[in-house]
Amino acid sequence: MECILCNNKIIEWKTYSSRVNVGCPYCNSAERHRLTALFLKLENINYNNFLHIAPELPLQNIFKSYSNNYICGDINPERYKKLGAIYLDATDIQYKENYFDCVYASHILEHIIEDKKAISEIFRTLKPGGKLITMVPLLWNRTTYYDPTIVTPEERKKAFGQWDHVRIYGTDFSTILKEQGFYIKVYYLKEKEKDIQKIFYDEKHIINIDDIENNTNVVIPKNNRTKYNLSISDVLFVCIKQ
Repeated sequence: MECILCNNKIIEWKTYSSRVNVGCPYCNSAERHRLTALFLKLENINYNNFLHIAPELPLQNIFKSYSNNYICGDINPERYKKLGAIYLDATDIQYKENYFDCVYASHILEHIIEDKKAISEIFRTLKPGGKLITMVPLLWNRTTYYDPTIVTPEERKKAFGQWDHVRIYGTDFSTILKEQGFYIKVYYLKEKEKDIQKIFYDEKHIINIDDIENNTNVVIPKNNRTKYNLSISDVLFVCIKQ
C-alpha cells in the first residue's frame, strides 16, 4: 500500500475523523484527498488561477504544483493561518468575473445555508471553460434534505450527520449544480456504477489508477483501489462553466 499524495509506503492506515484505517500516517490524507490527487494526475493540466476553499493541508502542495497562482481562503481564515488562507465568503467571493481557472470545494457546500448562492458565485468567478471540482457527503436513496428550522448543533447532528452541517445532499446534487449552468462530469470507481445511474450527468468517467501516465479512463482493478485505500463512496463532480 502507498499514499499517492506523499508517495510513502503504508503498512497501516490510521484513524481519520473517527473513521478507522483511512488516513495516511505521514501526510494525514483521507480517501477523498487521494481520489482528488489521482484525478489531477490523470488530467495533468496546469491552471493559472486556482482557488482552494476551506483548504486541506494534504492537498495544498499538489494544488500548488498544478497552478501558477494558488489562492486558499475561508470564512474563518484563522483556522487555516498556517496554510496562508485569506478571508473568503463563498456566497460573496471578492474576485471579479471570469478570474479563476479552477475552484476546489470539497465537503464545503453542506455547511453553507445559501448553497445555491455559493455555487452561483463560484460560477461567476470562473473563466469560461473553468472547472469547479467538488465533493459532498451524499445519500443515494433520497433527494437532498434541508430544514431551516433545524438550527442547534444537536439537532443538526441528528438530522444531517454532523453538528455543523445544514443539509444532507441526495441524488439531486448534480441537478442543483446543473441548474447553475455547469456541464457535469462525474468521476468514480467502477464499484459505484449502479449508484451513478441514479444521478444526472453530462459525462461519466471511471477513474483508473494503473494508467496515470497514459491519461486514460478504464476500469480500476479492485486490488489497486485497496493499494491506495480509496473509498467507493466518493464521487468527484467536475463542473465546467460553458
